[in-house]
Amino acid sequence: MSKERLQGIYKITSPTERVYIGQSKNIKLRWRDYRRRLCKNQPILNKSFLKYGVENHTFEVIERCLEVDLNCRERYWQKYYDVLSNNGLNCIYVD
Repeated sequence: MSKERLQGIYKITSPTERVYIGQSKNIKLRWRDYRRRLCKNQPILNKSFLKYGVENHTFEVIERCLEVDLNCRERYWQKYYDVLSNNGLNCIYVD
């Protein structure tokens, strides 16, 4: 019996309602890494985790999708939530 990996787009919301959008082929593993604060390459998100605590951020899956669609769907949600503005926790769009 194989374990199904949850793949898709996720959203992290800070206590101040700032949003980070990301993608993963294994969202459960990615969230585990965030809880361990393995996100130094995402400085704005990391700073928010340091300031408010990881446990005070909301983590949710907003869309499940095929691997081939991850980049396109991540960009859609990043623009939807305007994550490069003062409302967001993303630093750049990644293709």
